[in-house]
Amino acid sequence: MADADGTLTRWKDRAMKLLFVIDSLGSGGAQRQMVTLAVGLAARGHTVAFFVYYPEFTHFKPALDAASIPVFHEQKQSRFAFNVPFALRRHIKSQNYDAVLAFLDTPNVYVELLRLSGIQTPIIASERSADVAGQPLKRSIWLRRQLHRFADHVTVNSHHQRQRMEREFPWLQPKISTIVNGLDLTQFSPEALPTTNAETVLLSVSTVVRGKNPQRLAKALALLQQQQRPVPRIKWAGRIPDQAVDDSYQQTNVILEAAGLTHMWDWLGRCEDIPQQMQAADAVIHPSLLEGFPNAICEALACGAPVLAADIGDHRWLLGDGKHGVVFDPTDVTAIAAAIQQFMTLSPAAIAQMQTAAREFACETLAVDTYVTHYETLLTRLIA
Repeated sequence: MADADGTLTRWKDRAMKLLFVIDSLGSGGAQRQMVTLAVGLAARGHTVAFFVYYPEFTHFKPALDAASIPVFHEQKQSRFAFNVPFALRRHIKSQNYDAVLAFLDTPNVYVELLRLSGIQTPIIASERSADVAGQPLKRSIWLRRQLHRFADHVTVNSHHQRQRMEREFPWLQPKISTIVNGLDLTQFSPEALPTTNAETVLLSVSTVVRGKNPQRLAKALALLQQQQRPVPRIKWAGRIPDQAVDDSYQQTNVILEAAGLTHMWDWLGRCEDIPQQMQAADAVIHPSLLEGFPNAICEALACGAPVLAADIGDHRWLLGDGKHGVVFDPTDVTAIAAAIQQFMTLSPAAIAQMQTAAREFACETLAVDTYVTHYETLLTRLIA
């Protein structure tokens, strides 16, 4: 839509010069989403550059090199180092960017504080996590949100988080929006050999920590066994931290051993074949107690896998109110067991319908092209 003098119309086909600011190019979800966006925009003819302050982490740098996207850096010297924002300011002033986009809390702070130094380049700050439901904000988070007053726009990747921020900071409403993550629908797809599981297999994909709730899932299996109901096989793919950091792995094993169910639970550790694991499972189960916008659920939907998920954040929306899976209270072992039982009693026709609906939703909502278009439209509007 054009504005009164046609400015937006004139900008619509103009190449933009953009700077993306993030902590590093390490193997994180925020880094993957920012690199995906940059590569997508570069493919559309826009000029994109990165600015990072932990240059030693380079997991995604080959993807940027392949797209001829340069990476500038200033090594952060300490936790409260001032050299990074000063270097960032010098770089922006020397390069004449059309807009600056930051992902994650500290990069947001650095970019938003540039307003106080006279930088007028349009700024987008993006939050990539969710506040804990039912808990008041920490003062440090409240203060960071106040800095959003200096941003031209703020994006979040979940509807739930946007709604909460709008309630707590009404002044944000005119300049905050949800842009959900983009997903490679060729990498994550239903293409696989027909599943021939002799038993129901539920796959969970996450680091083995308390917040991901493996203990309650194990207790749900024990409850199903006590009720003399079928028990599914759990395959858990994800890093297992040292016990000193988090003892969830050890505590879950104690529960399984007490119930005699260790043979029904496979710890897969880190996996490089997550799409294949999802394609081979009957469903993905995600009992997490806290999530922003969960990559595991999105990837499962793209693979055409039904999902059993905690009823938190955007999960109910992602599952289409039951069209793509089942939601449950992650704090209630009985509710988790009931959700598993509900799925295991579905007819093959009902499961096939879930699989089709899941893939269709992913194609309509989670495609990389859609994700890039949303940011391209927003950037064009702000610059115009």
